[in-house]
Amino acid sequence: MTVSKIIEEYRDTLFDERDLSQDSLLNDSEFASETILKIAPFALANSTPTTSSSLIPSHKQLIPNDFADTQKKETELPLVVAEIENNKPISAKNIETASAIGSASIFDLGQSFGWIGNDPQTSKLSTQPQRCGCSACCGFSSDFNNDSLNFQTTTSTNGGLTPQANTGVYYIDALLPTPATRWSGSTISYSFMTSVPNYYPWNNSERNNFAPFNATQANAARRALQLFSEISGLRFVEVSDAGAGGIIRFGTANTGNFSSAHAYFPNNDPRGGDVWLNNSYAPNYTQTNGSFGFLTMVHEIGHALGLKHPGNYNAGGGGSQGPFLPSQEDNTKYTVMSYNGHPGSRVHAHTPMLYDIAAIQALYGANNNTRTGNNTYSWNANQAFVQTIWDAGGNDTISAANQSLAATINLNPGSFSSIGPAFNNGSSRANGNLAIAYRVTIENAIGGAGNDTLIGNSVANNLSGRNGNDYLFGGGGSDTLNGGAGNDVLFGFGGSTEFDVLTGGTGTDTFVLGDTSNVFYRGDGYALITDFDWQYDYIQVRGTSNQYSLQSGNWFGSAAPDTAIFFGNDAIGVVQDSTNVSFARDFIFA
Repeated sequence: MTVSKIIEEYRDTLFDERDLSQDSLLNDSEFASETILKIAPFALANSTPTTSSSLIPSHKQLIPNDFADTQKKETELPLVVAEIENNKPISAKNIETASAIGSASIFDLGQSFGWIGNDPQTSKLSTQPQRCGCSACCGFSSDFNNDSLNFQTTTSTNGGLTPQANTGVYYIDALLPTPATRWSGSTISYSFMTSVPNYYPWNNSERNNFAPFNATQANAARRALQLFSEISGLRFVEVSDAGAGGIIRFGTANTGNFSSAHAYFPNNDPRGGDVWLNNSYAPNYTQTNGSFGFLTMVHEIGHALGLKHPGNYNAGGGGSQGPFLPSQEDNTKYTVMSYNGHPGSRVHAHTPMLYDIAAIQALYGANNNTRTGNNTYSWNANQAFVQTIWDAGGNDTISAANQSLAATINLNPGSFSSIGPAFNNGSSRANGNLAIAYRVTIENAIGGAGNDTLIGNSVANNLSGRNGNDYLFGGGGSDTLNGGAGNDVLFGFGGSTEFDVLTGGTGTDTFVLGDTSNVFYRGDGYALITDFDWQYDYIQVRGTSNQYSLQSGNWFGSAAPDTAIFFGNDAIGVVQDSTNVSFARDFIFA
């Protein structure tokens, strides 16, 4: 594929804006992203070159870029659909919503719910708490399938429940019931049941072979709650299960052969927030990251906090309440609340995913204190993972330095990257297994031994390809691109005020200052090519040679003269410390 075709292929996907419309619906002005990896401090060497006006062509003015307005962009990788899980019920103890509710409000849910074990479903949900019905949520066929339900609730005396208005953002609303409800306040207690609470009728499925969480399951629940705390304004506090117990309570029972777990949505009914694992289902005893058991735990806690399924499915038959995600997004690449597995990985999600974070933050706000230092995100070379990064500040880096498989790292918020194998110790590469949450800014990317693709965002990025034949896309901002060893292609994509530093490293490198549609760095922007080697390297520009000129001069103040590349009267690039530059020999005209 030619460089020009690569530019055309990436331009639309990488740099088209998407209107996320979240500013008006989220209380928190700052957004970030989430990860479960421990981060080590990372400090980049200061590679920003001198920008003194005395060292710049006289007709150019370098203007520092203002990076305050972070662009929200998304790229999507090819999807395949794989199924993994099921559906589940709702419940409510202490909830809130964006619109005030009266002492007795009727919510027309228009949703069918699964039948749970032997629960006698003989009345409308005015007397029965809502339950999700997935395999991870324990739903069976029900008298209520396809029934338009009137759910009557009252605001609890302690202000526990609040109805939430829809946001108008499709991927958030697809995860929220109508109307959505959330727990009041920012502190939610939780406990581990020691016996079946007395508010469960004698013939409920939860009374079949009850057992408390074992130590592995309890620690997994704490881990999962910590993940939700890191992304949201919530704080979870463990309490004794004696008496009323926590708002969220965990237990296990033999709830049937067709479900792995179930939970109740936020609800004024005492069952609201309860999470149950099926103790006859073997995967629930494995709670490692990437296991179905831990995904189930995160999924069920999502229900207990107010999230629904994003698709029109229900384990017990019938359908779920809309709105729904588009089919290509209804999978665990985007949300742990989906029945459908990640299309590009053989392991399950380690964290709440891209849309889960947005929806939870719409309900509870964002945690702007999570990972505010200079953090580096990296993974073991043979470790398969699926996660979304929530990072609230600092100068941060995604690193594939220890990876042997080719990596794609996209630093744009709301985008997906591909790092590591699709399964542990595998030889096939994962596809779209890492997301960056909306409004998160990650500044730097480091490639590994493979032929990597590194994609910058709207701020100043430092992209380092290292080994392999790499493609580096600078995006907006004044970027520093270093190809490293191998035959690399460096795309500055410079705007009118950008100053990019391009270093090819060893090998045959191509420095792209234009494509078939655009001349980059028009106006006050330009690229500094630091290590051009006329024997191996090329410079690509748009148009024909008679539109350009080369001028030698001491543009950057070092002992050796430089060569400036002019498009008309506009300097778009400088080849540092070299005057051995030829249109005929060194340039590609796109």
